[in-house]
Amino acid sequence: MRAVPFAASPILQALHFTDIDEFRRSVRKFCVEFTPLVRKISVEQAILNLAAFDIVFVQSFPRVADTQLVANTTAICLTMDDDEPVRFNGVDVDQAVIGIGHGGSGFSIAEKTGARLAVINFSPEIHDRGWPDTRPHLGVFVTTTAAQQKLRLLVSEVLKFASTSSDELQTPATMAAVKESLLLAVDQVFESNSLRPRRSLHSARSFTLFQRIEA
Repeated sequence: MRAVPFAASPILQALHFTDIDEFRRSVRKFCVEFTPLVRKISVEQAILNLAAFDIVFVQSFPRVADTQLVANTTAICLTMDDDEPVRFNGVDVDQAVIGIGHGGSGFSIAEKTGARLAVINFSPEIHDRGWPDTRPHLGVFVTTTAAQQKLRLLVSEVLKFASTSSDELQTPATMAAVKESLLLAVDQVFESNSLRPRRSLHSARSFTLFQRIEA
Protein backbone atom coordinates (compact mmCIF):
# COMPACT_ATOMS: atom_id res chain seq x y z
CA MET A 1 0.00 0.00 0.00
CA ARG A 2 1.26 3.49 -0.84
CA ALA A 3 2.19 5.63 2.13
CA VAL A 4 -0.25 8.31 0.90
CA PRO A 5 -2.73 6.40 -1.30
CA PHE A 6 -4.52 9.36 -2.91
CA ALA A 7 -4.18 10.50 -6.50
CA ALA A 8 -3.95 14.20 -7.29
CA SER A 9 -7.00 16.08 -8.55
CA PRO A 10 -7.88 19.75 -9.18
CA ILE A 11 -8.43 20.23 -5.43
CA LEU A 12 -6.09 17.60 -3.97
CA GLN A 13 -2.34 18.01 -4.16
CA ALA A 14 -0.18 14.86 -4.03
CA LEU A 15 3.40 15.85 -3.26
CA HIS A 16 6.75 14.20 -2.65
CA PHE A 17 9.72 15.90 -1.01
CA THR A 18 13.37 15.02 -0.56
CA ASP A 19 14.41 18.56 0.40
CA ILE A 20 13.55 19.63 3.94
CA ASP A 21 13.27 23.33 3.09
CA GLU A 22 10.76 22.60 0.31
CA PHE A 23 8.77 20.45 2.70
CA ARG A 24 8.84 23.17 5.39
CA ARG A 25 7.43 25.69 2.91
CA SER A 26 4.56 23.32 2.08
CA VAL A 27 3.35 22.98 5.69
CA ARG A 28 -0.07 24.58 6.10
CA LYS A 29 -1.41 26.48 9.13
CA PHE A 30 1.66 25.73 11.29
CA CYS A 31 4.93 27.56 11.81
CA VAL A 32 7.39 24.69 12.13
CA GLU A 33 11.07 24.00 12.65
CA PHE A 34 12.44 20.51 11.90
CA THR A 35 15.45 18.66 13.22
CA PRO A 36 15.77 15.63 10.92
CA LEU A 37 17.08 12.42 12.47
CA VAL A 38 18.24 11.02 9.13
CA ARG A 39 20.63 12.32 6.47
CA LYS A 40 18.12 12.08 3.63
CA ILE A 41 14.41 12.66 3.99
CA SER A 42 11.53 11.29 1.94
CA VAL A 43 8.08 12.72 2.55
CA GLU A 44 4.75 12.07 0.86
CA GLN A 45 1.92 14.52 1.43
CA ALA A 46 -1.67 15.04 0.30
CA ILE A 47 -3.27 18.47 0.79
CA LEU A 48 -6.97 19.21 0.41
CA ASN A 49 -7.63 22.94 0.59
CA LEU A 50 -11.25 24.11 0.62
CA ALA A 51 -12.96 27.27 1.77
CA ALA A 52 -14.70 25.46 4.66
CA PHE A 53 -11.72 23.41 5.92
CA ASP A 54 -8.51 21.76 4.82
CA ILE A 55 -6.96 18.37 5.47
CA VAL A 56 -3.27 17.48 5.35
CA PHE A 57 -2.20 13.82 5.24
CA VAL A 58 1.52 13.10 5.49
CA GLN A 59 3.91 10.18 5.63
CA SER A 60 6.66 11.89 7.57
CA PHE A 61 10.28 11.05 8.38
CA PRO A 62 12.33 10.54 11.56
CA ARG A 63 12.45 14.00 13.11
CA VAL A 64 11.97 16.32 16.02
CA ALA A 65 9.69 19.26 15.23
CA ASP A 66 8.64 22.37 17.13
CA THR A 67 5.37 23.77 15.82
CA GLN A 68 2.96 26.62 16.44
CA LEU A 69 -0.52 26.92 14.98
CA VAL A 70 -1.31 30.12 13.11
CA ALA A 71 -3.97 32.51 14.36
CA ASN A 72 -7.72 31.99 13.87
CA THR A 73 -7.45 28.25 13.23
CA THR A 74 -8.53 25.15 15.13
CA ALA A 75 -6.48 22.05 14.27
CA ILE A 76 -7.47 18.44 14.95
CA CYS A 77 -4.41 16.17 14.84
CA LEU A 78 -4.37 12.38 14.69
CA THR A 79 -2.18 9.46 13.75
CA MET A 80 -3.56 7.38 10.87
CA ASP A 81 -2.36 3.98 12.07
CA ASP A 82 -0.84 2.35 15.13
CA ASP A 83 2.34 0.97 13.60
CA GLU A 84 4.78 3.80 14.30
CA PRO A 85 5.30 5.40 17.72
CA VAL A 86 5.00 9.17 18.07
CA ARG A 87 6.11 11.26 21.03
CA PHE A 88 4.31 14.48 21.97
CA ASN A 89 6.13 16.82 24.33
CA GLY A 90 8.39 14.01 25.51
CA VAL A 91 5.66 11.43 26.21
CA ASP A 92 5.03 8.39 24.01
CA VAL A 93 1.54 8.15 22.54
CA ASP A 94 0.53 4.53 23.02
CA GLN A 95 -3.27 4.76 23.21
CA ALA A 96 -6.15 6.05 21.09
CA VAL A 97 -5.63 9.80 21.26
CA ILE A 98 -6.67 13.00 19.53
CA GLY A 99 -4.84 16.31 19.51
CA ILE A 100 -6.49 19.72 19.42
CA GLY A 101 -5.03 23.20 19.18
CA HIS A 102 -6.35 26.71 18.63
CA GLY A 103 -4.62 29.76 17.21
CA GLY A 104 -1.16 30.18 18.73
CA SER A 105 -1.00 26.70 20.31
CA GLY A 106 2.41 25.06 20.21
CA PHE A 107 3.79 21.56 20.69
CA SER A 108 6.82 19.40 20.01
CA ILE A 109 6.72 16.05 18.27
CA ALA A 110 9.39 13.38 17.93
CA GLU A 111 9.22 10.47 15.47
CA LYS A 112 11.82 7.72 15.54
CA THR A 113 10.81 6.15 12.23
CA GLY A 114 8.30 8.50 10.64
CA ALA A 115 4.53 8.07 10.79
CA ARG A 116 1.32 8.65 8.87
CA LEU A 117 -0.37 11.71 10.34
CA ALA A 118 -3.40 13.81 9.46
CA VAL A 119 -4.48 17.31 10.46
CA ILE A 120 -7.92 18.83 9.92
CA ASN A 121 -7.81 22.63 9.97
CA PHE A 122 -10.90 24.74 10.52
CA SER A 123 -10.76 28.51 9.95
CA PRO A 124 -12.09 30.48 11.72
CA GLU A 125 -11.57 28.77 15.06
CA ILE A 126 -14.25 26.44 16.46
CA HIS A 127 -15.51 27.49 19.90
CA ASP A 128 -19.21 26.58 19.85
CA ARG A 129 -19.09 22.78 20.11
CA GLY A 130 -17.67 22.26 23.59
CA TRP A 131 -14.23 21.14 22.43
CA PRO A 132 -11.32 21.65 24.87
CA ASP A 133 -9.17 24.77 24.71
CA THR A 134 -5.75 24.04 26.21
CA ARG A 135 -3.88 27.12 24.99
CA PRO A 136 -1.08 28.08 24.93
CA HIS A 137 -0.25 24.46 24.08
CA LEU A 138 -1.86 21.83 21.90
CA GLY A 139 -3.71 19.29 24.05
CA VAL A 140 -3.69 15.54 23.53
CA PHE A 141 -6.65 13.55 24.86
CA VAL A 142 -7.28 9.84 25.28
CA THR A 143 -10.45 8.68 23.54
CA THR A 144 -12.02 5.36 22.52
CA THR A 145 -10.54 3.23 19.77
CA ALA A 146 -13.94 3.26 18.03
CA ALA A 147 -14.12 7.08 17.95
CA GLN A 148 -10.53 7.36 16.77
CA GLN A 149 -11.06 4.76 14.03
CA LYS A 150 -14.23 6.49 12.84
CA LEU A 151 -12.41 9.79 12.45
CA ARG A 152 -9.49 8.10 10.69
CA LEU A 153 -11.84 6.41 8.24
CA LEU A 154 -13.77 9.61 7.59
CA VAL A 155 -10.57 11.54 6.84
CA SER A 156 -9.50 8.83 4.39
CA GLU A 157 -12.90 8.77 2.69
CA VAL A 158 -12.99 12.57 2.32
CA LEU A 159 -9.56 12.53 0.67
CA LYS A 160 -10.60 9.70 -1.65
CA PHE A 161 -13.72 11.68 -2.55
CA ALA A 162 -11.58 14.74 -3.28
CA SER A 163 -9.36 12.60 -5.47
CA THR A 164 -12.16 11.09 -7.56
CA SER A 165 -15.05 13.59 -7.39
CA SER A 166 -13.45 17.01 -7.05
CA ASP A 167 -16.23 18.90 -8.86
CA GLU A 168 -18.93 17.46 -6.62
CA LEU A 169 -17.02 18.17 -3.43
CA GLN A 170 -16.66 21.83 -4.38
CA THR A 171 -20.41 22.43 -4.54
CA PRO A 172 -21.56 24.45 -1.48
CA ALA A 173 -24.09 21.86 -0.33
CA THR A 174 -21.65 18.94 -0.52
CA MET A 175 -18.83 20.88 1.10
CA ALA A 176 -21.11 21.91 3.97
CA ALA A 177 -22.28 18.31 4.45
CA VAL A 178 -18.72 16.97 4.51
CA LYS A 179 -17.64 19.66 6.99
CA GLU A 180 -20.57 18.81 9.27
CA SER A 181 -19.63 15.11 9.12
CA LEU A 182 -16.09 15.99 10.22
CA LEU A 183 -17.40 18.19 13.03
CA LEU A 184 -19.73 15.45 14.26
CA ALA A 185 -16.93 12.88 14.21
CA VAL A 186 -14.74 15.19 16.30
CA ASP A 187 -17.72 15.80 18.64
CA GLN A 188 -17.93 12.05 19.22
CA VAL A 189 -14.23 11.86 20.00
CA PHE A 190 -14.58 14.47 22.74
CA GLU A 191 -17.89 13.07 24.01
CA SER A 192 -16.61 9.50 24.46
CA ASN A 193 -17.04 8.10 27.96
CA SER A 194 -13.34 7.28 28.24
CA LEU A 195 -12.21 10.79 27.31
CA ARG A 196 -9.59 12.10 29.68
CA PRO A 197 -6.76 14.56 29.13
CA ARG A 198 -3.18 13.42 28.99
CA ARG A 199 -2.10 16.33 31.14
CA SER A 200 1.53 15.26 30.92
CA LEU A 201 1.28 15.88 27.17
CA HIS A 202 0.01 19.44 27.18
CA SER A 203 0.72 21.06 30.53
CA ALA A 204 2.84 24.19 30.42
CA ARG A 205 5.38 22.68 32.81
CA SER A 206 5.87 19.51 30.74
CA PHE A 207 6.04 21.43 27.48
CA THR A 208 8.71 23.80 28.79
CA LEU A 209 10.70 20.94 30.34
CA PHE A 210 10.67 18.97 27.11
CA GLN A 211 11.91 21.98 25.14
CA ARG A 212 14.79 22.40 27.60
CA ILE A 213 15.74 18.72 27.34
CA GLU A 214 15.54 18.87 23.54
CA ALA A 215 17.79 21.97 23.46
